[in-house]
Amino acid sequence: MSFFTTLNTLTEEKLSQDSQLNAESAFCEIASDYLIDSSLISSFEHSQFFKENDSNRNLKIDGFSINENETVLSLFIANYNNSDEAVKLNLKDVEQQFKQLYRVLNYVIRTNEYDVPKANVLSALNAEYNVGLKKNIVKMDFYLFTNNIAVNKKEIDVARVLSKGDIDSAVDCNFRIYDIKELERLHKSNQKLDIDVKDYYDKPINVLKPEIGNSSYGTAIAILPAQFLYNIYSDFGGRLLESNVRSFLSARIKVNKGIKDSLLNRPEMFLAYNNGLCVTVSEIIINEDGSVKTFKNFQIVNGGQTTSSIFFATQEAKKLKLNIDLSKVNVMAKITEIRRNIDSIKIQENIAKNSNLQNAVKQSDLSSNEEYLINLHTCSKKFRNPSSNNYYYFERTRGQYQLEKNLSKNENYFLNLFPVNQKIDKTDLSILFFCSIGSKVEPFISVQSAEKRYKILRDQFDSENKKISKEYYANIIGSFIFYKLLKTKYGIGNNALGRIRKNVVAYSISLIQEYLLKSNKSIDFQTIWNNHGVDISEIKIKEFLIYINKLLLENLDDGRLDEACKKKESWERIKAKIDWIKLDSLIELLPICEIKKFKKNTSNGLNLDNKYKLMVDEINMMVFSISRYVALQTRIQNEMDNYRKDGMSLYSRRHLKLMKDHFRPNSKLTEIRPYTYELYLIGCSNKNGDIINKKFQDLKIYLDELYRVFNAILKDELLDFV
Repeated sequence: MSFFTTLNTLTEEKLSQDSQLNAESAFCEIASDYLIDSSLISSFEHSQFFKENDSNRNLKIDGFSINENETVLSLFIANYNNSDEAVKLNLKDVEQQFKQLYRVLNYVIRTNEYDVPKANVLSALNAEYNVGLKKNIVKMDFYLFTNNIAVNKKEIDVARVLSKGDIDSAVDCNFRIYDIKELERLHKSNQKLDIDVKDYYDKPINVLKPEIGNSSYGTAIAILPAQFLYNIYSDFGGRLLESNVRSFLSARIKVNKGIKDSLLNRPEMFLAYNNGLCVTVSEIIINEDGSVKTFKNFQIVNGGQTTSSIFFATQEAKKLKLNIDLSKVNVMAKITEIRRNIDSIKIQENIAKNSNLQNAVKQSDLSSNEEYLINLHTCSKKFRNPSSNNYYYFERTRGQYQLEKNLSKNENYFLNLFPVNQKIDKTDLSILFFCSIGSKVEPFISVQSAEKRYKILRDQFDSENKKISKEYYANIIGSFIFYKLLKTKYGIGNNALGRIRKNVVAYSISLIQEYLLKSNKSIDFQTIWNNHGVDISEIKIKEFLIYINKLLLENLDDGRLDEACKKKESWERIKAKIDWIKLDSLIELLPICEIKKFKKNTSNGLNLDNKYKLMVDEINMMVFSISRYVALQTRIQNEMDNYRKDGMSLYSRRHLKLMKDHFRPNSKLTEIRPYTYELYLIGCSNKNGDIINKKFQDLKIYLDELYRVFNAILKDELLDFV
């Protein structure tokens, strides 16, 4: 299946999940999710607007984003093709799209010449821009999302799009195109980041590469110019940081005082004063003159604060009209070249942990343990909805649902068991946790950026993991059903009740919970789960949402409502201003129960009977025939035959042995006898059938590794399952 078809399928699935979206807005949501996952943007706000003018001077925008510290404004326009194949967009087409977007900036956001209604989200952006945003902004990014093929992407003439005033301004303006090829790259691997030096620095960068006699990795030393680091951080931001380090640093972007002082006053001494960077790459491609052409899969595993501080200190200096001469600043870098191997992520994580041992980054912050999410995924395969008799699929990693659907033996059977509109992911979980199911009611966290609230949620993983049970999982899904109901009734775009859906929905659920909390009660989400919904008229729900919408606008809208909703004091103000009696008419129609306290699950039943069984069942479900196993083994063997000698093979003998040991093919490759979980358990039992704990602990480690390697092989583009 081509990625064009895959993307259109994902768009159709998104439409089925939210009936208020149209195809273009659904496509925008998918594309923006890729950028959010890659830390290229922190959020995405739908703001569809189109105005047709004479002389083809149309205005169009599909969304916008403001970064956490309000220094970067990003505007988005979409070009969506719902036909059977992608077409080419030439340079003129691309520039025409950006011109439409730029007109929105000038005539709707900076001014309001088109009298955009107050209910429109762009009206709020206009107010926010003029209240204070325009004083803070140091960078504006214009994005084009398209499922077509953009040609000559790097040849955009800014003079044909921007006014002279914006070209000469201290605010950096950038044009970013995410066409079908770029979106496919993000879809396949959000972590890979290839940096061509010539695109970010106009002088050669050299490296020293000593021979160390190790085929699994290489090493290099380089002096990286600060201007190069500034430029790549400007484009990629937190995506440059190794994923676990990124989650620690995401909320800590304050400029280090010592670094700032060195940049301003002693830039030529920066190299001597600073500890430098620790970087991993998959390969360093060298030009004929010996300089670096490309850093493949560039990731900073230590020195993230140095890099971000260079960027933010320079931006701050621009605003204050101070001068930081980056041409005098250099940074030492130790670069580890991790060979092409499916174990590279594990190696990279270990480098990150060891590199940060002497820093303030705790090992718990660097942990990649997501046992909590794995167990929720396990629950989603175990507990059927009692009313619909199918499952709600918890997607632990992006694309997991799509991959499993594509590889299932019978796609229709899979869709009957796991309907696409019954998919819940980490983003949904992080919203629900703080407005409906957590120990505290904190909607001001629910409306934060996905990355920020997920970072806060991760701190709860260990304690929440100990509470997981059928009732705990049903509570999550029940709250998800209610949340989706309110979202749908509020609407989006021209059919919406207002312009602040995410804020109204989060605050609505939270206010109901807060009201009930006074009498030690809660919405009975388990009953909602059992009944697969609630029986409340659309008119009643909309009346309630309109009231909350009005409440937020009247008490928080000083031109920066979206930011106001993210503050604890705003939540306190809303609780003081609300007429609680107005909630009664809706609450009396909701199922109510005493507050449920989920006790810590002291048994290992979930791990013993569910998680690992489902992991093994999932592996066997994907490779259900000898033809699929032969394709798997052949792909591994071909890779080793072609690349093992030069140390560049994705796979090793150990990976092949893992597959053979599990699937147990006969010598003629005409039959497989894969292990079931029950067979694995027999190997952990004594003569009386009792589980030997030490053997079971070893089995868990083995199955975790088997599952990791198997899923890595499944993502291989050259793996051809018939």
